[in-house]
Amino acid sequence: ELSRYRDRYSEVSGNVLPEEYLRQALVYQFYKGYRPVAGFILNTVNWSPLRYFSYLDETIRQTLLFEEDLIESDFLEITSNWKSSELSSSESHTYYSVMLKQAQRQARLYGKKLLLGGSVIKPIKKLQQRLMTRIIYHGPIDPQRRNTVKEKQPLLKLYIVPVAQVRWRAAISLWKRYLGLVFRTILAKKKI
Repeated sequence: ELSRYRDRYSEVSGNVLPEEYLRQALVYQFYKGYRPVAGFILNTVNWSPLRYFSYLDETIRQTLLFEEDLIESDFLEITSNWKSSELSSSESHTYYSVMLKQAQRQARLYGKKLLLGGSVIKPIKKLQQRLMTRIIYHGPIDPQRRNTVKEKQPLLKLYIVPVAQVRWRAAISLWKRYLGLVFRTILAKKKI
């Protein structure tokens, strides 16, 4: 099943996941029938090096941790998220809910204080930042690692959120999203 995850993730994102990384991290894959339709990975330095930090030059990684007063062992990384466009709105909501619940559960189980996320894809950055509001890095990927992502000149954005704030941040994000939908619906009805 790990090879199915790797292949489907690569197909959807264009990015490469090493087999060894998949064997050491927690891989979650969702199915419709026998077809994989979504997935995500949770990881800590206890299992495998953090994938997002592997995109940084070692000097930048060390400086980032020092300047931001962060300890790498405090992170639970949510990474390699993907979902098929065939998922309905309610199925997508379920997918994101399961992802956040599992991230919180694993973080508490392993004593992790912070969730780490990131992306090189602009729409995904915007979506993830609704939950993870503290940006800790926004810059280029180490040139030696550029061949592992499909973007030609990728700017990686990394962000974090304290595990204790995940539910609150998710609730605020949903509230803002649905409040906007309600407001647009009301305005549209007034125009009719």
